[in-house]
Amino acid sequence: MFTTFDRFLVRRFLHTFTVLFVTFYGLYCVIDAFTNADDFTDGDAGLSVILTRMASYYSWQSALVFDLTGPALLVFTVMISLALMVKAGELAPMLACGVPTYRLALPLLVGTGVVTGLIVANQELLLPAIASKLGAPRGGAVDGDNPTVQPVMDFSSNVIVSSGRLNLANRWIEEAEITLPVPGVVSELTVLMANRATYHPDAVLPGYDEPVAGWALTDVNARYEDLPLAPTPPGQVPIVLPINRRNPATGEAGATSELFIRTDIDFDQIHDEAQAAQVCGTPELVRRIRNPAYSGNVRHSFTVKLHERFRQPLLNLLATLVAVPLVIRREARSLVVSLAICVCVMGALMGLMQGGQLAGSVGLLPPDFAAWLPVIVAGTLATALSGKVLT
Repeated sequence: MFTTFDRFLVRRFLHTFTVLFVTFYGLYCVIDAFTNADDFTDGDAGLSVILTRMASYYSWQSALVFDLTGPALLVFTVMISLALMVKAGELAPMLACGVPTYRLALPLLVGTGVVTGLIVANQELLLPAIASKLGAPRGGAVDGDNPTVQPVMDFSSNVIVSSGRLNLANRWIEEAEITLPVPGVVSELTVLMANRATYHPDAVLPGYDEPVAGWALTDVNARYEDLPLAPTPPGQVPIVLPINRRNPATGEAGATSELFIRTDIDFDQIHDEAQAAQVCGTPELVRRIRNPAYSGNVRHSFTVKLHERFRQPLLNLLATLVAVPLVIRREARSLVVSLAICVCVMGALMGLMQGGQLAGSVGLLPPDFAAWLPVIVAGTLATALSGKVLT
């Protein structure tokens, strides 16, 4: 049964978490705004325009910061809630009434579950929907201020997207250059230069039953008929395909300056694959793990992130159970000492999380073991420390 005192503890837990997040995010906004003030004041913008830019940018960024800092702030909220319970003298009367200490932790577990649910909803629903907003510059999208493409190779076909300028607003590449490999695709080294390249994840091309993924090139420097293409093995879809557009006057299909390059390199991989993995939903993350265009280390990193998404809710609950016996310890010298010990233990767990993520990403540990190791350690600690709790 959920009592009035339980509801009071849940409300205080959620209030504490909200205060911590607002305080931290406000500090982040102040520091970031002063550090990057020039980005907001580009052009002859007035004060109202600058404030509008800042409000728009930081409102979108709040979702990403919430995703990154939510688990850590959750741990601090648990510690503060337990400390307030001890400091306010609320613990002794409840224990004197025969209420078990871990029964008092139930409202904290409920609060942890509520916040964890918000973190998951933010990660799976909100972040994928606003991913394009998160990648926009601080001053807003500006013509001629598009980032340059860094060369990216498709490890399944050896096609290289080698140069160009990213149009973040429309998600295409301007002045794109794509290098075709020898001898797999062409008989001699060929660099295709196009005015624009647009990625299509499920393009339907005439003559092929299954949709294919790749880049549609507009105004290419070479026609399909003039390319030194190598023979395609039987049963495989060619890497380079023509986009035949019929002449509206005659209805005949002639030589074309538009090509389709079949590759699994997508726009996010070229733009910022690290942040793209952070803001995409779990189904999209699974698709990228299966994408042969990514290197082995990148797929390892994505696999670790996938396991972390299923691990984090359980780890949040275990962190609460570890914090209870550390803050409310039997024969504790003082509350300050107990909090200091709890901070050190939680810091070690977070360090283990980061170390496991790095080890799993570079292949030193299996991705599943690297992601779930903190859960094993936290569960062991919670069990071992359960006898130290004040009763």
